[in-house]
Amino acid sequence: LHVYPADDAYVFALEEAEELDIAKKRRRQRRQTIELLRTFVAELALPVEPILRVERGEPWRWIVSTASRVGADLTVMGTLGRGGVEGMLIGNTAEKVLHSNEGSVLAVKPEGFVSPVRPARKAVTA
Repeated sequence: LHVYPADDAYVFALEEAEELDIAKKRRRQRRQTIELLRTFVAELALPVEPILRVERGEPWRWIVSTASRVGADLTVMGTLGRGGVEGMLIGNTAEKVLHSNEGSVLAVKPEGFVSPVRPARKAVTA
C-alpha cells in the first residue's frame, strides 16, 4: 500500500508543469507508483504474491483501515520522521498508526538513519 497526500502538490512535483489535466496527472502518477512498487517487491523475492494498492488521502487513515479490513495482525511500514518529537523517533504517520491500529506495528527507518536522541550520560561522582 502506498498512500500519497490528497493535495496535488505531490503529483505536480513529479510531472511537467505544462500539462494542466489534473486527472490525467493523477492517473499517470498512480501507474508510475504501481510500477515502482512492483519493482521493489520483485527485488524482495517474497514467498507470497502481494496485492499492490496506491491510494490518495491521509496515509495513516488508509493504513489503519486497510489493516483492519484484511485482518492484519502486524502492520509493517516504512517511516521517515520529518517533524516534531514523534517525527524524530518513529515518524508522525507511524505514531498515528500506532495509536489507532488494532494489531501490532513495526516501523522501519530508512537505511543509514541515525537517531538524533543522545543517550543520557551517567553522573560521575567523586
